[in-house]
Amino acid sequence: MTLFSHGGLMFWFITCLIFSIIYLICFSLRWTPCRRRMPLTSKRSFYVYTLVLSVLNLIQSIGSLLYRLDVAEGLCAIDVTTYLYFTLFTPFVYWTFLSSFFTPQTSSVMFSYKLQTDDGLMDEPMEPHGSSVPRLAISHGMSSNSIGTTDSADFIFQQRPNDSESHSNLVASSSFSPEEMPTSVIS
Repeated sequence: MTLFSHGGLMFWFITCLIFSIIYLICFSLRWTPCRRRMPLTSKRSFYVYTLVLSVLNLIQSIGSLLYRLDVAEGLCAIDVTTYLYFTLFTPFVYWTFLSSFFTPQTSSVMFSYKLQTDDGLMDEPMEPHGSSVPRLAISHGMSSNSIGTTDSADFIFQQRPNDSESHSNLVASSSFSPEEMPTSVIS
């Protein structure tokens, strides 16, 4: 019985039972009315973390109580759960709390290449207000880039040349000033 001199088996039973209850409460807060009063995380990994630690502490408390009552199998439960705790706790904490912080979501390099998305652009002809000259909207085959300074802005429209030309991979571009923009025709 003097195997655990850091408080004895009864101390280990009580602390593991208390921690098991605390982790179980943290796990179950998501489904209680308290979630409206306090901000809770929506990460599934946190709830897996609290459930696993609750079960681990419950098994340790049962094992320490069994060993206190002179049942030898209690020592096996204590040893296995202690081994699992000290072996897997660090990777488990990393997976739960730090993995999303250290994995890059997007490129953090400024002015790096990013794929242009042409969201909300139509493929149909449209007419500007007060003009009878039809204009085509930018389709997926064309791209639009805007270059702006503090005093003026230029808009550059790029379009692939016709397939009959020999260099079909080249891109033709035109630059328009903002004053010419409503009367310009893109064909």
